[in-house]
Amino acid sequence: MKSEAGRESLRRNLWRGVAVILGVGAALYVLSIYSVATDSDHRSQTGNVVGVDYSTFHAGATMLRYRDADQLYDLEAMTDLLQEVRRGPVGLEPTYLNPPAFAMVLTPFAPLRYEVGLALWTTLGIVAFFFGLRSIGTTRPAFVLGAVLVSVPGFLGVTLGQGQFFWAALYAGVLSRLRAGQATQAGLLAAVLILKPQLLAPIVLWWLIDWRRHHRSLVTVAVAASAISLAPAVLFPGSYSGYLSMLKAASDAFPLNGIPMGVTLRDTVDAFTGGSSVWSGAIVLGGVAVFAIVLVRGVRSEWGTDVMFIVATVGGLLVIPHLVMYDWVVLVPVGIVFAQHIPARSVALPMIIVGLLYTLLFQAAFGIASFERFGSSIQIAALVLVSSAVFGVRQILQEPTSAHMS
Repeated sequence: MKSEAGRESLRRNLWRGVAVILGVGAALYVLSIYSVATDSDHRSQTGNVVGVDYSTFHAGATMLRYRDADQLYDLEAMTDLLQEVRRGPVGLEPTYLNPPAFAMVLTPFAPLRYEVGLALWTTLGIVAFFFGLRSIGTTRPAFVLGAVLVSVPGFLGVTLGQGQFFWAALYAGVLSRLRAGQATQAGLLAAVLILKPQLLAPIVLWWLIDWRRHHRSLVTVAVAASAISLAPAVLFPGSYSGYLSMLKAASDAFPLNGIPMGVTLRDTVDAFTGGSSVWSGAIVLGGVAVFAIVLVRGVRSEWGTDVMFIVATVGGLLVIPHLVMYDWVVLVPVGIVFAQHIPARSVALPMIIVGLLYTLLFQAAFGIASFERFGSSIQIAALVLVSSAVFGVRQILQEPTSAHMS
């Protein structure tokens, strides 16, 4: 009896810990609004605007819409256009890193001021995420949505103008279609992730290894992703000019003092090896190999769709390069699935959420400062995610299935 009381007390305290960090997120929004209200140009001393990442998306869409497709990856041309979009200084470095299809999708936003486009882009992403949460049976989707918005990944994504809500919605949609036995629809939704190819890679690897069950999804995603990728080459000739060169330049220019925003195993290694290409390459290859081995084991052990989805999502976030904190929003569907398979009053879910969110806050707050002081960044997010993933999957495989949902 005392053990049960102690467990319930721990569970409540863990959820209070979640509430505290979400309160920190809400405070960050207040501080951001104050900063904007007291700065008529909406920019920092470095020239960054509100929605700095979206402004590069907007510039890319503008180039395509007004038939400057061959300059999409021209460093000087993009820098000049960004100066107009942001109405301020811009550093001469690779900024637009997405494939041409991403700019093509955003061309309807090009005639708008970037601030208006940012507001529309963010609103559509939040709406899509809400319906994604509903599609996988989230009991209180509006509440979960609000919590995600004030989390560290949510705050970063909103203020930077990233597309993390769209990607999380697509992940949830893929899962819901697989659960419903709609392989073709799952493939079509996954194909849209070609707009951010890193996030498509883990799903494709999962389906390749489990091809007997997912061959229809594989064929669909291959055809649809190819069509999406080829469309800008047909509609906007020259749009791929310089794309591969830009990717290499962007990789070479990846700033060490920005590593705390990264959360992959490669970022962890980079932080402590000075960005060694040898170590970085080894960790990517080794990580992908381990990821594949785990997926193979899952297929042989006949793990269900939900568990394989969790492994593919978390494994991808760990080993695929150039994913950062705001991309962790794709973990939300994982959390919903986890909650649906464990007892309703388990301490496991709040414990994992506390570990992940506080790790991100700690890394963001102190990572850059530690690099400037000691020459290396505090980088523990990937390690915490590994531990959480192993613990979570073991819980699901050992606990009796529950109908309770998040």
